Amino acid sequence: MVSTASAVAIVDGSYTIEIQITPEISPAPGIVVPDVGVDGAWNTSFIFGIEPSVTYSSGMFDEIAPDIGGHSTVSGNGNAGEIGITVTGGSILFTSLQIDTINNTAGGNMAQYANDLSIFSGVTSATETILDLQGRFAMLDNSPELIDIDWTSNTLTTGSSISGQGVGPFSGTPVANIGDVNGDSVDDYTATFVSVGVLSGGTYLDGYPYIEIWNTQILSASPVPVPAAIWLFGSGLIGLIGWARRK
Repeated sequence: MVSTASAVAIVDGSYTIEIQITPEISPAPGIVVPDVGVDGAWNTSFIFGIEPSVTYSSGMFDEIAPDIGGHSTVSGNGNAGEIGITVTGGSILFTSLQIDTINNTAGGNMAQYANDLSIFSGVTSATETILDLQGRFAMLDNSPELIDIDWTSNTLTTGSSISGQGVGPFSGTPVANIGDVNGDSVDDYTATFVSVGVLSGGTYLDGYPYIEIWNTQILSASPVPVPAAIWLFGSGLIGLIGWARRK
């Protein structure tokens, strides 16, 4: 069994943040917040306020939302999304973003994507890791409109507790080292990210509040080492070429 350490910073390197699927939440509307989990161990979900006194949770699933195009989703890879990052000196650079389906929100099935990864930013320290994904978009399967998710003052964080829509607080789980999970001799991590915000972007859903809770594994994406035999073959081939030229 892998043991979890106390809160840590993600060390320098390249990683894939895998957003975990939510198998214990059935893809149906009407699931109220207390059924989602307990504070500090929430399921991956998108909690959407239909009105101030009614809040539902929509799970995130490993599937492609129907009738949604213009973004990258991957069905059947075992998670609800993957975000590629590179960490250097505590700063996070984003290299990819793919998020699958959030089922049965108030506006329908939702998928998220990004047109420009360069505007994202992030930091990681021993107390908190923050992903600023301002500039994400969402598209609903029953609407041609894009929803600009406003991250101007709201970020996904591990070190804070958030409240919204009359519910909460929801606490992020700081990054923890879980050892080498994927077998590449580099340590991996877990974390729960939380955020609260309000949908915007000039659509009929402007002003609707939401809470996101992401349970994640942060897996190293180290380059696959070239076997020694390949290096020996390559150096031998170069030697033969050099010998042939000399002759």
